[in-house]
Amino acid sequence: MFSIQTIEILKSLNKNELKRLGDFIKSPYFNSSKPIEKIFTIVFKSYPDFDKSALHFKKVFKKLYPSEAYNEKRMKNMYSEFSNLLRKFIGFEHLRQNSAMLDVPITAELTARGLNKISEKLIAKSLKENNDGLLSIADRFHYLYPLNVHHTHNLGYLREHGTPEYLKADVELIEKLIIFFLTNIHQLSFYDVTNNQVFKMPENPILKIVVNSIDTEKILAYFDSVNHEYASYLKIHYLFWYHTTNDIDEEKYRELKKEILKTIRKVKKLDQNQFIVRMIHMIISKFAIKDRKFYEDVIEFAELIDDFKIFPGEDVNAFFNGPFRDIFITAVSLKKYDWAENFLNKYIEFVSRDLRKDSENFCRGILSFKRGNFEESLKYFNEVKMIDIVEKLNVRFYYIMNYIELKSYESALSALHSFKQFMMESDAIPEMFSERVKNSLKYFAELIRCEEKGEKISEWVYKEFKQTAGLVHKQYLLEKIEKLIQPF
Repeated sequence: MFSIQTIEILKSLNKNELKRLGDFIKSPYFNSSKPIEKIFTIVFKSYPDFDKSALHFKKVFKKLYPSEAYNEKRMKNMYSEFSNLLRKFIGFEHLRQNSAMLDVPITAELTARGLNKISEKLIAKSLKENNDGLLSIADRFHYLYPLNVHHTHNLGYLREHGTPEYLKADVELIEKLIIFFLTNIHQLSFYDVTNNQVFKMPENPILKIVVNSIDTEKILAYFDSVNHEYASYLKIHYLFWYHTTNDIDEEKYRELKKEILKTIRKVKKLDQNQFIVRMIHMIISKFAIKDRKFYEDVIEFAELIDDFKIFPGEDVNAFFNGPFRDIFITAVSLKKYDWAENFLNKYIEFVSRDLRKDSENFCRGILSFKRGNFEESLKYFNEVKMIDIVEKLNVRFYYIMNYIELKSYESALSALHSFKQFMMESDAIPEMFSERVKNSLKYFAELIRCEEKGEKISEWVYKEFKQTAGLVHKQYLLEKIEKLIQPF
């Protein structure tokens, strides 16, 4: 049988792509084996499921060699060669869809053969045809940087050292390399620090040394002074990193927001999506927890997803479950229930297929609760299965809150005790969440006790509650507790 990886690649192909694979395999340049062509025919007929029984070694061998004794080694070799051809085809498909990238090895080979004038003409033609005017550090570096290398090499070979064109090309080459390095080093450090803060993963020591050794603000000042097209792009990545490693700085946050709104129309969809997602994550994790006024910024950035028609896109075809959930919950927190429902209906189809149904049930469970449909809310939450740890915690809170609203205090207490047991047994809960959850459960327990017995909540409990930062569902608790400290 084919390996699991080969089957997964085959399943990722649509019917037209599978036909092109057939043309690829039938080309004598790539394959001269007739049995492999016959294997493809058998594979094609098994589309789209690629059933194991239809592709079994012995069954396929009998079709290929009906009069010969079974030879497993021969079949393994042919299946291995088929898999190699499939992987090569995937690579050629990428080049077919990204023809500009093909110009890089072509110009490299022309330059290596000493055909510098021909190489130069192709470089000029490629730059003209593939310049969409959008900033993209990955595309620009992987495509433009090698072309610039070949360009400067050609100019040098053609004895144009010291010409304005050569000097300009040389400066641009160095600038592109520096911008690519700085952008990526701050991006990698951003993820490194975030993973350390959230999941307690150890930081990369060499990455930390390098990024802290660079005076990026001085470099940014230079790029600003020459009005470099990538100045703002680089500043955005630097400021994202800055906010992971420094205390909350509202002034720098406003600077970051300004730079993103200024630059976002100049970048590709993938960068647009990353800017929006990172901004939303930063607002929720660092700013909104201190001041709810920042929640409105989450909605502002979320609406850019629609404004720029990010989904669907060539580079962006999936909505990560975390950002999707954060946007939805923020809208609900602001009591923008219709906005949240419209967002859910419009973008749920772009959430990963494996998580889509559970994510939808999770969101509809929250929406039903907020609209006072508590039994309906419980039904939705009962259908939620494959969820991450943040959602697992939140679902348990909503069970408790639904039971409180239904005045089913025994069920609420049972859900609370089950929650505490889960907290003790689970080792997957990040420390930053753990303390917040434990503190919140303490006040939920007091709330249930007082409501069930018809008692007031003491003033000192209320004062302590007001002073406790970072509580989960604090607004809900506040509204319930304030009713219980008022005279009956």
